[in-house]
Amino acid sequence: MKRNRFFALCLAFVMTLSLAACGNSEVPADSAPAELEEPKSSENPQLEVLEWNLAATLAEDHPMTIALNAFADAFAEETAGRVQIKVYPNMMLGSETEQVEMARAGTAAMVVGGLSTLAVYDDGLSVYSLPYIFRSYDDCEEYLSDSEYGDNIWESFRQLTNLRFVALELNGARCLSTKNVQVQSVKDLNGVKIRCMDAPLWQDVFTAFGAVPVPIAFTELYVALQTGVVEGQDNPINVSYAQKFYEVQKNIYKTEHNYNTTFVLINDDCWNQLTADEQAVFNDLVDEYLYDYYYELYWPYEGEAIQVMEEAGVRIWEQDEFDIQSFWDAADGMINEKYMTNAAYADSINSIREYFQY
Repeated sequence: MKRNRFFALCLAFVMTLSLAACGNSEVPADSAPAELEEPKSSENPQLEVLEWNLAATLAEDHPMTIALNAFADAFAEETAGRVQIKVYPNMMLGSETEQVEMARAGTAAMVVGGLSTLAVYDDGLSVYSLPYIFRSYDDCEEYLSDSEYGDNIWESFRQLTNLRFVALELNGARCLSTKNVQVQSVKDLNGVKIRCMDAPLWQDVFTAFGAVPVPIAFTELYVALQTGVVEGQDNPINVSYAQKFYEVQKNIYKTEHNYNTTFVLINDDCWNQLTADEQAVFNDLVDEYLYDYYYELYWPYEGEAIQVMEEAGVRIWEQDEFDIQSFWDAADGMINEKYMTNAAYADSINSIREYFQY
């Protein structure tokens, strides 16, 4: 698995017959880009050129997409053009679920997916979305990407899905925001309507905090905040910035009750098409670009988001400015009551608590 260097550097579519994931798969003509680069010729004529696509979720200018493109370019260069990866950002190939299915089938060689999507295939992954299951970015990355537990998690997932773990990208932490309600502890959320995702786990989170969870589609959230249908929401700071939620919210609390974990995965059959030397190069470049370079880009990106929002009059509350312990305690109480009774969840929860001595 990957070294924990997080804080060190603070479709069904392919090109006609020429662009494929693991081999040559046709795609609808109306979904193909207008212009394509000619494939570079491999210096090793005995090995076929592999033309892969990578199904990504975020916009072209997001640090994750930039890092994925840099990785793809570097891998093509290091393999003398034998392995050429085309990154399709912004869910161009379909919804996240559809893209994961494409990668499972080999129509896409690689895919980016979040925990909620991957948990459809392995419900045990849902445990890592529980509030405060990890208490820091560093702990989250270490456990899921750089530990024996992580190895076991992803080996099990590979056997279930034919998808192999490549990298974990942390895309911010979910933070509570409100318009008029000032929050110093969970007591101040009593009866406050907070938007949540339409899933039992997320409703449990805000119920535990004393709020009234209101499931609302993400695409409808801005208007719901603007009109007062809900009084608050939770998203990573960079998402609140990108979606301009700060225009209709005046307080952002760094509750960081959940880390937005996104995973890069590769179809196992595609992986096995690489030579041993290419696999070693692939892993080295993952460290260089999908960890180090990504975070070099991400932290200034989030810093810019904070600056713009503060200039717009938003107050960013640090954890020492409100009672973060009350949030931890409320989350632990809910987890102990509702999730420790599930043996599969309990084993994972206990292993995390023991590992980090929470």
